[in-house]
Amino acid sequence: MLRCLIILTLLSCLIYAGVIFGWAAYAPLLKAEGFYACGGSTNSTASNECPSQQTALTLVYTIATVTFTAALLPFGVLVDRLGPSASCLLAGACLVCGVASPSLKKDSLLLPGFVFVGAGMALTYLTAFKSVFLVRPARRTIMVVAINNLFDCSATVPLLLSALQRTGLATTTGLFAAHGLLASVLFPLLSLSWAATLGGCRSDVAGARERAADLHCDPRWSLSLQDILRERDFRWLACFTALHIFRLNLYFGSVEQTLEHLGDEDSGYALIFTGLLTSVGLLAAWPASVIIRRLGHRYALVLIVACCALHGTLALTPALELQPATFVTVALYRTLFYPTVTDLLAQMWGPRHAGTLVGVVFLCGSILCATIYPLAAFTNTALGGDWTAVNTSTLGVALGGSCVALYILNRSPERLTPPTPPITDGGDAAVALECRTKDNGVATCAEDSTAHI
Repeated sequence: MLRCLIILTLLSCLIYAGVIFGWAAYAPLLKAEGFYACGGSTNSTASNECPSQQTALTLVYTIATVTFTAALLPFGVLVDRLGPSASCLLAGACLVCGVASPSLKKDSLLLPGFVFVGAGMALTYLTAFKSVFLVRPARRTIMVVAINNLFDCSATVPLLLSALQRTGLATTTGLFAAHGLLASVLFPLLSLSWAATLGGCRSDVAGARERAADLHCDPRWSLSLQDILRERDFRWLACFTALHIFRLNLYFGSVEQTLEHLGDEDSGYALIFTGLLTSVGLLAAWPASVIIRRLGHRYALVLIVACCALHGTLALTPALELQPATFVTVALYRTLFYPTVTDLLAQMWGPRHAGTLVGVVFLCGSILCATIYPLAAFTNTALGGDWTAVNTSTLGVALGGSCVALYILNRSPERLTPPTPPITDGGDAAVALECRTKDNGVATCAEDSTAHI
C-alpha cells in the first residue's frame, strides 16, 4: 500500500502540481477560445493586436501564481493539522472546479477558476511533501527532487492539451473537461491510499526507530514554530527563496509575450520552451540530487545564483534563435532551486512543521509576485510589450539580494548543511505516527511501521 501511495503521489504531482507554469502553452488555448478577446473576436493571437487581452490573461496567470504561493502558508497549517488524507480531497475539489472552468466559456468564470487551480496546486504540493518522511532517510533527498521535478513536468500538461487541440483529436472544451474529470478520480484514490497506509493515524514523523531517533534527527527538529521563525537562518533563507520565486514566475508569465515580440508569431518557440523545460528537468534531476547530497546545501545555493545570472543574461539577448539556450538554463535553474530549498527545510527543521514552513517561505515569494501584474500593465502600455527594461532591473535586484542573503548565511556555514544520518542495520526508516484521541487531542501511536521504500 505504501508503494501505491508513493506512485499516486508522484502521479498527482506530474499531472496537476505545477500546471499553471505551462502558461506559455495555456495562453494560446485560452486565446483560441476567445477569452477577453477585443471586440468579441476569437482570432486574437498576438499581444500587439489586442493588448487588453494580453493584459487580462497576464492578470489571470498572476492571480493563479500568487494564490499558489500565498495559499501555501494557511494550507500548510491546514495539512499539518488535518493530515494528508483530508487534504487530498480538498485538493481534488479545487482542481476539479479550476481546470474544468474554461470549458464553460465565460470570461467572468475564468479568473475564479484559476484561483481554484492555484489553491489545488498548493494542496497537492504540500500533501506530496508529507510523503518525503515516509521513506528511508538516505532517500529523502531523492524523493524531494522527484516531487519537484514532476512539479516542473506538470507544466507540459497544457502542451499536451495544445498538441491534441492542434491536431484535431479533441476540442479545447472537451480537453478542459477531461482534465477536471481525471482529478475527480485520482485524488479520492490518493486520499484512500493515505488512509489505508496510516490506518486512521495522522502522519507527521518518519525518522529512524525511536531508539535511534536522536542519531538521525537534527536537534532543531524539536523546536517550536515560533523558535524556528525567529532563527536568522530561516529568515534569510525565506528572503533568498522569495527573490528566486519572483524571478522564475516573472519569466514564466512574460516568456510568451517576449517570444512574440521577438517574432514568434505562431507560438512555435513557446511550445519548444515547454518541451525543453520538461526534458531538461528530467535529465537534470539526478545530477541535482547528487549536488545537494554530495556538495551540500551551501554550495547548491551558490549554484542557484550562478544559474539565475546565466539565465537572466541569455534572456536579455534580443535574438529569437538563441532563446532555446535560455530555455535550457531556466530548466536547470528551476530543477536545482526548488529541491534545494525544500530539502533544506526538511532536513534542518523536520516534519513537525514542514507544511507551515514551506508555506511561510513561499508566502514571501507571493508578496513579490503580486507586482507581476502592474509590471505587465506598465510594459504593455508604456513599453510596447518589450520586457527588456523590467527583466534587467529585476535581475539586478535578485542577484544583489541573493548575494547579501548568501553572505549572511555563510557566516555560519556549518548550520546550512545538516549532518548526514548514520546508516543503521538494514537502513530502514520507521514511520512514527500520531493518532487522534478523544481524551487529549493527539497522542503517539504505540507502534512504528517500517518503510521499505
